[in-house]
Amino acid sequence: MALKKIKSKYILYFIVFAYILFCAIQAALYGGDFDVYLHAGVQIKNAQNIYQPPFFKSFQYYYGPIFALILAPLSSLPSSISEFFWVFLICFFLYRVVIICSTYFPDLKTQKEKFTWIVFTLFCTYRFIIDDVNMIQVTTFLLWATLESFDLFEKKKLGLGGALLALAITIKLLPLLFLPYLFYRGSWKALAFTLFFIGVFLLAPGFFIGFDYNTFLLEEWWKIINPSNKEHVLEGLLGVQSLSAFIPVYLTEVEGELEIKQNILNLKIDSVNFILNSVRIIFILITLLFLKSKPFTAAKNKISYFWEISYIFLATPLLFPHQQKYAFLYLIPIMMYLSFFFLLLWKTNTIKQHQILSISFAIIVVFLSPIIGRDIIGSTLFDLMQHFRLLTIIVIMLVPLSLYCHPKKLTVLLELYNNK
Repeated sequence: MALKKIKSKYILYFIVFAYILFCAIQAALYGGDFDVYLHAGVQIKNAQNIYQPPFFKSFQYYYGPIFALILAPLSSLPSSISEFFWVFLICFFLYRVVIICSTYFPDLKTQKEKFTWIVFTLFCTYRFIIDDVNMIQVTTFLLWATLESFDLFEKKKLGLGGALLALAITIKLLPLLFLPYLFYRGSWKALAFTLFFIGVFLLAPGFFIGFDYNTFLLEEWWKIINPSNKEHVLEGLLGVQSLSAFIPVYLTEVEGELEIKQNILNLKIDSVNFILNSVRIIFILITLLFLKSKPFTAAKNKISYFWEISYIFLATPLLFPHQQKYAFLYLIPIMMYLSFFFLLLWKTNTIKQHQILSISFAIIVVFLSPIIGRDIIGSTLFDLMQHFRLLTIIVIMLVPLSLYCHPKKLTVLLELYNNK
């Protein structure tokens, strides 16, 4: 029996490795967004403006100068080689994300239960994972770097954790929302190290490309990521999902890719912008409902700590403009938490007592999962769902569900589970 289990384990490892290899080769042949990053690496070597044309296949480079500088040496290699290894790194980052997330939860009784929990979580977020792989994006790296940095903070490796979080922020601003969390929790040293290294990584390219050129690039970077830019208020493209892509299309006429009316009202742009920013503030204030403790105090326990940062991950792609579907890979932490919660409901035979909750979760799972994929439901229906921003609506539904599944309720379920 033991030998059979070992063989099954290695067969599973082989299947996973073969699948990763297939994805890496396919992504490298296709190219994806990594070609845009490598092109910026070429431009920075030639002292060009990496934020202005010519772009690779007309795709804008949106990330920090430090990322283009890091990739500059790789730009001399055939792009397929760099992309192949980056996809393997994405898989490693994803592995570390799962490992780090799982450390915040108590052990389940059997490996089968743990396997079910993790596989179910990955199933719910598979669409975003594979989108990040196919596009050869950086979202998995950002998610890993943030979780890894917080894990390092917990282990008192503050300098290393601060450097890693700062690197992620200066590559792409998404992890920036975790700085207020460090401030609220009174993690002064972790915050100080992160701010210090943000300064280092913003200035460091100057030692290689010249400080005047680096300052120029930082100014140009801000021009395109400034959230007040008009293109970040009205986003009509199908692939874009966030509050800035969801709210305006229902409040005013926005030119989209489908000739189907979306707007219920026809407000002026200033009014739409005011409402959009007000909703953003509401989502920020909801963070206080997750924290529910005095400022400058540590989280009550590991599960509460994870629950809190999971909401920040959930809110990030909603709050930032111009987010593609792969940005919702940030849902992995909250889906791990909710999957664990509902697994305990099932194992303790209490799921029937939470029928409305369970139905809500089931609906969310269906619409997040690969079941709602272009290859399954067809391009017409898929594009229609994107047109009406269904993904954003489903992610918003996760907020009240997550609030209801409070760590206190999870603690009660754990007691029932352990006593069963």
